[in-house]
Amino acid sequence: MTAIAQNLLSPADYTVSKATANKKSGVADKFIDNLKVQAPTFIDAEIDGYKILGKTAVFQQYVAQKDETTYKIQLRKIPGAGATGATASARVAEKDLSKMNIQTKRLRDVKFSDDLFVPMKSGTAIDYCYSTEGGVMPGTNYIVIGDPGIGKSTVTIEHAAAIQAINPEKRVLFISGEMTELDMIPYTKRFPKWLDIEILFVSDLTEGLYKESIEAKLQEGYDLVLGDSFAEIADAVRGDFNETVRGADKKSYNDVEKWLVDLMVHNNKANNDMEIYTSFIFIQQMTKGGDFVGSNKLKHNTTGMLELRYKKSGERQIIVSKNRRGFDYNNLHFSFGEGTDGVLYDTDRIMRDRRIEQEIKDAASAQRDEEQKAEKIWEKLGLNPDGSEIENPDEIEA
Repeated sequence: MTAIAQNLLSPADYTVSKATANKKSGVADKFIDNLKVQAPTFIDAEIDGYKILGKTAVFQQYVAQKDETTYKIQLRKIPGAGATGATASARVAEKDLSKMNIQTKRLRDVKFSDDLFVPMKSGTAIDYCYSTEGGVMPGTNYIVIGDPGIGKSTVTIEHAAAIQAINPEKRVLFISGEMTELDMIPYTKRFPKWLDIEILFVSDLTEGLYKESIEAKLQEGYDLVLGDSFAEIADAVRGDFNETVRGADKKSYNDVEKWLVDLMVHNNKANNDMEIYTSFIFIQQMTKGGDFVGSNKLKHNTTGMLELRYKKSGERQIIVSKNRRGFDYNNLHFSFGEGTDGVLYDTDRIMRDRRIEQEIKDAASAQRDEEQKAEKIWEKLGLNPDGSEIENPDEIEA
C-alpha cells in the first residue's frame, strides 16, 4: 500500500502540543526513512525549538531533538493555518497575473538540431528499453527505481560507462550522492568501464556551495548525466544550503526538488556552454508501497520510468512502466556475469517469448479462418452449425 504524506501544510503551520523525552541513543535512526516518505518537507525543520529527525507511525508524532535531548513530540495545527475558502481566493488575487505565459507555439515553427534525434547507444540490450530507436534520446529524462539490492546503481553506471566507451566524443557525467570513490574502486575489478567515466562526488563538494557547484558543472554541458540518487542529491544540497541560512530562508525538500527538476529542464533545452541537449537518468528511492518518491512536477518532466524487479523465482528483470519515446524490450531479464563480463541481458528469452506469442496469434487467426469457412459451408446447406434449419434461407448471400 502506498504511503501517504500526512502533512499538507508547512512546518510553520504547526506547534508542539506534547513532548516526551527519550533517553535511548539512536532512537531517531529507524524513523528517518518514514520522514522522507511521509513528510519530506519536515526534514530538518524546526518547530518551537525542536529539530525534526524522524516520523513515527502515529499520526502527527515525530522524533525531534532539543538541547541535545531526543524527544517524541506530538504536533497540532495552529488555528487558522493554511489557506482555505476566501483566504485562498485572496492569495490568488494577490498574484501578479502580468507574469503569466500563455504564448502558444506551432511545432512547424520550432527548430531543433538534427542531433536531437540521434540516440546515444551503449551497444547493449537495455538501449531498447530507453527508445524504439535503441538508445537514450537527447533531451530526455528517466527515473530508475527498483527492489533493494537488485543492482540499480550497477546497471545504470555500467550502462552510462558503456555509452561513454563506444561514444568517446560524448560527454558523460555521473553524480554520486551516495557512494564515495573508496566505495566504487572495488567495483572496477568486475566493471572496468567505470574507470573512464567522469564522476562528481557530492561528498567532495565545497561546503556551503553544493547547489552552485552542481549548477556550474552542468553548465559546462554534458550529453548524459546519471544521478544516484535524486533524493540523496537533493537532500545533500538542501542540508548544505540550510547550514548557511536561518529561519524563513531555509529550503524545504520540495523547494530543492523543484530546483533540481528546473535544472534538468534547463539543460534538456541545451542551455549550457556546449549547447548540448542533456539527458538525465536518476535513480530514485521508493515508498514502502513500491512507488517512487517524487512530486507531480518530477513525474511530468520524466520521459520514462524503468523498474528493476525481482521475480518470485529470484530472477531479475527490467520493466518499462512508462516511456514517451517508446521501447522495443520489456521484461528484460538480466544478471551479473563472472569476472569482467559486466551486466548480461537475456535477449534470447525475449526472442523466444515473442516467437511463442506470435505462434499463439497465428494459431488463433488460423482457427478463426477455419470457423468462418465452416460457417459458410453450413449456410450453403441451409443449416445452422448445430444442424437445425436456417429460418430464412432465401436471405442467405450466395
